Amino acid sequence: MRLRGATIAELAAQLRETRPSQARVVLRLEDCEAIIDTNSDELAQRLSDYWRAFVVPAPTDRPSIQIAAIETGDVGCDLAFRPFPASPGKTRVKDAYCDLADGRVTRKPATGMMGLLSADESVVFGPCAANLNQVINFVNNRYMQRLVDAGGLVCHAAAFTRSGTGAMLAGLSGRGKSTLTLRMLARGFDFVSNDRVIIRRDGELTLHGIPKSPRVNPGTLLNEPGLRGMLPGAEIARLQALAPDELWRLEEKNDVDVTAAFPGCAFQLGAAGRAVFLLAWERGDAAPPRAERVDLAESPELLAALTKSVGPHYYTKPGDMPPPIDDDAYLAMLAGCPVYAIRGGVGFDTAAAIIVGLMG
Repeated sequence: MRLRGATIAELAAQLRETRPSQARVVLRLEDCEAIIDTNSDELAQRLSDYWRAFVVPAPTDRPSIQIAAIETGDVGCDLAFRPFPASPGKTRVKDAYCDLADGRVTRKPATGMMGLLSADESVVFGPCAANLNQVINFVNNRYMQRLVDAGGLVCHAAAFTRSGTGAMLAGLSGRGKSTLTLRMLARGFDFVSNDRVIIRRDGELTLHGIPKSPRVNPGTLLNEPGLRGMLPGAEIARLQALAPDELWRLEEKNDVDVTAAFPGCAFQLGAAGRAVFLLAWERGDAAPPRAERVDLAESPELLAALTKSVGPHYYTKPGDMPPPIDDDAYLAMLAGCPVYAIRGGVGFDTAAAIIVGLMG
């Protein structure tokens, strides 16, 4: 398919005229609904399966986010895309964009998946069936924008909750955030979010999760008893033969259905924020894990591990700039919430026990 048009409105109209919708998925996300229309019954079914904890039969009178997910296969166009700067510490460019008079076109160079963002349009299109995760991310970004526009701040963190008490878990790169989060679920906590948390204050600190399953590496599946069954026997043998450092560095993402893997675990998108834990431990440190109360205002490296930009899929009116990371805003939002750095050596069970003790 080849796109022709000079505005988001024209491009969206072409997509809808040539690929009319025939299926709908409706998600209940806290106080709003995401309504996803698609031209693919297969895509609708796969999205419904993925989000089954949030699917409702039909829209209600709640505020809604309207999204189109259009299967087109590969798409060509004459737009001049610019690379979106890689995140700090990263080198690979994952996103490109082209700003038009009425909005933004986004593109994933590696897969050809594209998006249209404007005041009136939220459309993801391309080879959707082959890139389901990017469709999921597009929808989640629309929900995340709604939370940010309501005064929230994006955190690069996971979150879990029990008995109304929630906590965020962040960490320096490669420290095992997802693995420790799953270890907390094995201890009876409910799941809130895996990699993005939006924090807001309306009297008390609230943690808002994003409806995305944890995506973990093989080492996590191997070492978490509740997840090892996801691996074929031959794969278990292959992984057990790797050196510990090789296994730690191995990047092969797998989705974990937390409600199936941990009986009794619920997927909750909101929780009261009672604590923040930051993984600052080091592999090779012989000391056991320990938690130290820290002041983020005096620990810029830890604060930087928690903050996150809104990214290329955040829509702003033409000529406006997306909100920058404002350290002072994060410090104000987290004021009064205890923050702990987990230092020493890596020890997931010990760290989980420490967190349980501090959360009460």
